[in-house]
Amino acid sequence: MTRKATAALLTVLVMVAMPLFAEKKEKKEKKAVKVSTKKVTRINNDVNRLETILVTARDSAIAFPKPTLTKVANEANSLANRIYADVHSAHMTNTEALNVARDLRMHVREMHKAAANGDAAGVRLHAGQALTFAARLDGMV
Repeated sequence: MTRKATAALLTVLVMVAMPLFAEKKEKKEKKAVKVSTKKVTRINNDVNRLETILVTARDSAIAFPKPTLTKVANEANSLANRIYADVHSAHMTNTEALNVARDLRMHVREMHKAAANGDAAGVRLHAGQALTFAARLDGMV
């Protein structure tokens, strides 16, 4: 073989081989995270229940007494804590879902504090704020 033919063959070989190696690296970097379907179902059910509680607390025209507000806030708080724990254990790589769950829990805790003080307007305010995060999380999971 002549020098020109060898150089041309090596050039073609390098041009064909480089993309093959590049594709293999990209495939190794993308790794799917397996999430239990039971966890996803539980998160979805809890988010739906919490959304219902938050909508009722936000939109209700009835002035609830303090014990009723406290019971509603306790239920919302337990659901928000369970949602955060499940998202944390199921979506270790999805930091956006974890941040939304953390913000949801924070607003529900603020709602709980307002309910403990008997502040119905504060409960409505924080229920509305928590509802936006619950809706975002419902779309992510």
